[in-house]
Amino acid sequence: MKTFVINLQRAVERKKHMQKQLNRFSFLDVEFIDAIDGKQFSTDEAKSLFDYDTFYKLYGRSPLLAEIGCTLSHIKSYKKLIDSNEKAALILEDDACLSNQLNIIEELEIDETPQLILLTPRFSYSFRIKKIDADFSLNKLYFGAYTAGYIINKAAAKLICGLAHKPYWVADDWLLMKKHFNLYGIVPALVYWDEGLETQIQTGEKKSTNIVRLLLSPVALSHKILKIIGHYSK
Repeated sequence: MKTFVINLQRAVERKKHMQKQLNRFSFLDVEFIDAIDGKQFSTDEAKSLFDYDTFYKLYGRSPLLAEIGCTLSHIKSYKKLIDSNEKAALILEDDACLSNQLNIIEELEIDETPQLILLTPRFSYSFRIKKIDADFSLNKLYFGAYTAGYIINKAAAKLICGLAHKPYWVADDWLLMKKHFNLYGIVPALVYWDEGLETQIQTGEKKSTNIVRLLLSPVALSHKILKIIGHYSK
């Protein structure tokens, strides 16, 4: 499976950390993606690449430069997938810890229906789609967070890249994205993160700066509640 690992060029130790793990899985075709360091942007540069106004309407605050860099880095990997001959790819951040049973993803049947499969543990699921084997199952997700590891197919990558001229979302706002494609998760999780080896893609921000924390802001919370009500009232 094609695998894109998002890693800042200066984060040499994190690259070694990933290479050591990935060498255990011969079925992965690994390519490291140079992450975009949002902290190096001036405000004008950031605003030329990212839609601040729409972000504020969604989340109730302005985006952090590190968050902009993270979102753009994931979009960069999606564009790599779109330009390839692959139908899907595994996306990993450079602080990911991979389960010894990661090879279970070889059993997945990924068709052309737009879809994304979270491999991390932070999500809630509504029902099981199917058993993958005796220990693992594929589940339809109601909510999910984090970007340490997931599988995305080309159709979903195209949908994300085509949402707007400039992105306006945090990279792991899967609640927003699930309007556009099917969102699944594998139980139990296959990818965790090393808390002692925090990714530098969002340097200066703990993992809680993702969608989980953003959903706690009053503006963002009311926005999400209205979206949920609208979804279930259809």
